[in-house]
Amino acid sequence: MREQATASDNEARIKRQSSENKRESSENKREISKNEHFFNASELYSKQWANEKLRFAIGTLQGKYEIGIWKRRLSTALIVKDELLEHGFTWQAARIENWIHRLQKQELAKDEIRLQHISADSQKSKREASF
Repeated sequence: MREQATASDNEARIKRQSSENKRESSENKREISKNEHFFNASELYSKQWANEKLRFAIGTLQGKYEIGIWKRRLSTALIVKDELLEHGFTWQAARIENWIHRLQKQELAKDEIRLQHISADSQKSKREASF
């Protein structure tokens, strides 16, 4: 009796797992199709392609796709900008240039604040040392 019950339990478990796996794989396929931005030969170097490159460059400069040193994000955006210019998409390249200047302003402001804190700390330590 027990052997029959465990065999039927095992079969039921296997069926549940296979249906769950099928459901997960179909969900994964839907997720991949939403996130993939592959272009076939006719769409490559089209306006849609250029806009996707622009979106990527802006996201990179904002830190969405590439996190870390801002100069590394800047170099990635410059590569994308050059690629767009190479294929004649001057408007998209100009928008990347706008975002680059925006990033540079933000980073320079952060650097100024850091320098002010450093100089204030050094002046404070000099005053304390003079006592």
